[in-house]
Amino acid sequence: MSGFSLRGNRELPWAAVAGAIVLLLAGLFAAFYEEALYQSQRAQGGLEQAQVLAASVPAALSFGDRKAAEEYVRPMQVNPEIAAAGLYHRDGDLLTGFSRAHSDPLPPRLNGAKHLADDGAIVVPVVQSGTPLGWVYLGLSAEPRANRISRYAVVALLAFMAVFVIMGLGNAQTQLKRQSQRLSEANLRLENEIAERERIEEALRQSQKMEALGQLSGGIAHDLNNHLMIIKGNLHLLKKKIGLPGEDRHVQGADEGIRRAAALTQRVLSFSRKQALSPVEVDLNELIGDMGDLIRNSLRENISIERHLQSTQRVQVDRNQMENIVLNIVVNARDALPGAGKVTIATRDAVLDESGAPGSFVVLEITDTGIGMAPEVLARAFDPFFTTKPVGQGTGLGLSTAYGFVTQSGGHMRIKSSPGAGATITIFLPALPGDEVGCG
Repeated sequence: MSGFSLRGNRELPWAAVAGAIVLLLAGLFAAFYEEALYQSQRAQGGLEQAQVLAASVPAALSFGDRKAAEEYVRPMQVNPEIAAAGLYHRDGDLLTGFSRAHSDPLPPRLNGAKHLADDGAIVVPVVQSGTPLGWVYLGLSAEPRANRISRYAVVALLAFMAVFVIMGLGNAQTQLKRQSQRLSEANLRLENEIAERERIEEALRQSQKMEALGQLSGGIAHDLNNHLMIIKGNLHLLKKKIGLPGEDRHVQGADEGIRRAAALTQRVLSFSRKQALSPVEVDLNELIGDMGDLIRNSLRENISIERHLQSTQRVQVDRNQMENIVLNIVVNARDALPGAGKVTIATRDAVLDESGAPGSFVVLEITDTGIGMAPEVLARAFDPFFTTKPVGQGTGLGLSTAYGFVTQSGGHMRIKSSPGAGATITIFLPALPGDEVGCG
């Protein structure tokens, strides 16, 4: 076989090796069995011929008729398997016989009766009416070595061919298994790459959608805020012109409406990343610690809170906006808990090597044990004005405002949630280089 070597097939399956050994042993057994059967049949044929001759020569032996005896013995020369044949008197003396050239000569005397001699000679008694008259001796010729070798060679060739065929099949199976494993690994890598590409494309689509919504809502909020300022200014001028008292409830109601509308536009501007920020160095552990009472008071008594503050680095963000974001997410977590539950706030450091967002980050995670979000709700969680709360209980700008603020601060957000499994909101903010703080 081309390129075949035992060294290159060390990993042949044990079944193939065992099968090759079994076939080889079976071939050897068949060879030995065939040889034994051949020799047995050959000896049996010689014995039968000796018995026929013994039944034909009683008269010649009785009278010592050498010529008559030769007429019975001479036809034995026709059989090439008989190397020698002889008739012996009862006392063991040779009466007549022959031996071929290059074969052992006839023994001059027979030393006792024997049926099949150890040397392959056959001796059969000649008996008439129960009286022994003499002996028939046949010497079988040795089988030509070439015939024996050729017979063994055929069996051995078949056995070795079977061995090499099985080993070759085993080698092919091993190579096929390796190739299949390589294909499986390549397919797994391809699936992972496709999944990663789909994730990146989905993130890009989400980012583009949020960017488009931000531009649209930011433009509207900016214009609306300008109009509100005009309304507020004219309202105060009108109040002075007509001499209304400062405590007039109608004027106060209008001022309050303008203030709320202005606050709403500021949140929209925050989502659209058009709000002016005042970033400073902030230790999130310290910020969350300072907000302890505020966070506790924003939760119900049957909601416990845990803090795991392990970050060692600072970030640069607008502190007031960051506090608003944390408080808003905690309130959302409270609303997701219909009864008792737990809210966990954790910080840690992380180094990401993801496509599009590599670097060193401070991670803020806020987790609740609430009802969780359905997939269709999770897909729209960052959309502005999207809310699952009843009318009048939410504006739908909480997470969208947080998203805009975090993005404007150079970070990114993720939400992990499923129905009945609560929700985890993760905020990644760029860590300031070469700056470490103590863990809280």
